[in-house]
Amino acid sequence: MNSHLRFAVTLMLIGLALTTAAAPQPQRMQRFSSDVGFADGFVTTDSGKHWREMNLPNSSIATFFLNPTTGWAVTMDGPMGEDLQFAIATTRDSGQSWSMTPIKLPIDQKQTWLAGQDYLQFTDPLHGWLNLSIQSGSAFDFGILLKTVDGGKTWIRADGPGTAEEMHFINAQDGWQLGPHRRELWVTHDGSKTWQQVSLKPPADLKPADEATYLLPVFGDDKHGAVEAAFTGLPTASEDVCHTALFVTSDGGQRWDLKAMLVKQKAYGSWWLFTAAGSVLITPTVSDEKLTLKKVSLDGTSVANTTTADLGFLSYVDGISFSNPQQGWVSLTACCEAACSTCVLKPSPRVSCTAVANRDRPLGMQCRALLSTDDGGKTWTDITLRQRCVQEGPTGKKTCTVEK
Repeated sequence: MNSHLRFAVTLMLIGLALTTAAAPQPQRMQRFSSDVGFADGFVTTDSGKHWREMNLPNSSIATFFLNPTTGWAVTMDGPMGEDLQFAIATTRDSGQSWSMTPIKLPIDQKQTWLAGQDYLQFTDPLHGWLNLSIQSGSAFDFGILLKTVDGGKTWIRADGPGTAEEMHFINAQDGWQLGPHRRELWVTHDGSKTWQQVSLKPPADLKPADEATYLLPVFGDDKHGAVEAAFTGLPTASEDVCHTALFVTSDGGQRWDLKAMLVKQKAYGSWWLFTAAGSVLITPTVSDEKLTLKKVSLDGTSVANTTTADLGFLSYVDGISFSNPQQGWVSLTACCEAACSTCVLKPSPRVSCTAVANRDRPLGMQCRALLSTDDGGKTWTDITLRQRCVQEGPTGKKTCTVEK
């Protein structure tokens, strides 16, 4: 499931992973079931005890996995502005092998070129969408939305907002896309034939609030989802602030209701991190070396609850993926003693993750950690993918092996 959210405790920035031609990536992190998940180009089938590097196709500009075994990658070869060769790569074995099918994309390569930020998604084995980021003359933040109904063998131009921003479809009919600079939110309920702009409103007494910025909606299933909006206004003599609000839906986005005002801050830039699993909204936060997981019902059918677990090290949450309300992963950036070049995580409260060291706590390093829970956040298991890398000389080839 997609992962953006925030709901009630600590401010933090969401790290956005962009798929580029130079560094093809699948979804950064996704837990599909109790045993299977992907993280940073590696796959596990035994709850993180062992990891295998995925064999991604060369020259990929976008990748997507529908389930643990089935995925697609769009590849591009050739110099920009000339006769580019596109193909769709399909895997049925978690990326161990790929079959390639050449495709013709409906773009004028002499008038446009790809900007290197592209989004690919499938809702079932046949229906998929590809949003290509395009630069053309003075055009800025421009995108072309393409659609396939045969598993990616052929693509047609689909109507859409025409923006290079993210998209997310919850099924073959209902999809969402952000407008330029996230200032607009668009929805389709007929498989991208027509689109309507969605304008969410804050409470009437909230001032200033004349401009909105959105994140993509996050859905736990076809019906239950949440979306975050940040409302700002023109500077006033009293204050210039940004208010973020959480809206929820239980009918697939036909109607959005204000759930909570989340935070008031001096400037736009921070969001609350969250995800959805079924009809439950899940929010992780870290404070005083403790990881708190808050779960809230999106339709009133389940009881809200909160769990807290000791981590024993300083960190902040930068990603979350749950396959159901009990089983999920949380990605952390931890404060470590070891240099990250070794990729061996050593979280420690004895060092500082801030930009300034002091006498009591010298400056440490920031390294990634991945934690797993099977009981809704009561207990967590460290399943961090650790690598030890050996480089042949200062500029030579680097070889990495996975360690646990």
